[in-house]
Amino acid sequence: MRNVICLFIALIGGLTIANAQFDADSKGVLDKVSSKYQSFNTIEADISLSVVDRKDKERTDTGKLFLERKSGKFKIDLQGQEIISDGTNQWIILQDQGEVQINKADKDDNSLNPATIFTFYKKGYKGTSKGTSKVGNKTLADITLIPTDTRRNVSKIDLRVDKATNLIYDATVFDKNGRKFIYTVKNLSTNNPIPNSLFTFNKSNYPSLEIVDLR
Repeated sequence: MRNVICLFIALIGGLTIANAQFDADSKGVLDKVSSKYQSFNTIEADISLSVVDRKDKERTDTGKLFLERKSGKFKIDLQGQEIISDGTNQWIILQDQGEVQINKADKDDNSLNPATIFTFYKKGYKGTSKGTSKVGNKTLADITLIPTDTRRNVSKIDLRVDKATNLIYDATVFDKNGRKFIYTVKNLSTNNPIPNSLFTFNKSNYPSLEIVDLR
């Protein structure tokens, strides 16, 4: 299996379409989510990313997300696999493959990537409410998003929102090859100062890794 971060980025990186359509219930929930996240300057959260293949074999990596909302800068650290973005460039650090891949950062607010995980749904999808579900003592609003561009590899995204906090609980991305990517957000902390150095790639910290420039 390819590196889990690369799988996730390759799958969702290109979802950029306009003209979203939602039913009344899903629109009401997502409008509250959008308003909530727009009030945050920075976000820190514990995250997990699970990949489930067609045979229901599951792999889960856990880690941390740091995000500066307005600039689009972020860092994700998932068990030795890192993504760093300074808003212009993005570095994917693959320790097990011995390389660092450099790409241009996606600056489109409507594409689905780690910097826009909380707002990506606003364009490019049809949204339908699927009622509510329970996880422990949390009541979640369940919404199914269908990309309006059928050429993409994503067939649908199931989004669950905590009704008490108007925060995203998780997003499950289904691809056309029968895989699921489950992105869960936990222990979210907001508006704490984050040093800019966290969003800066320092080559000297990775002296043994090959730099592969894909820009």
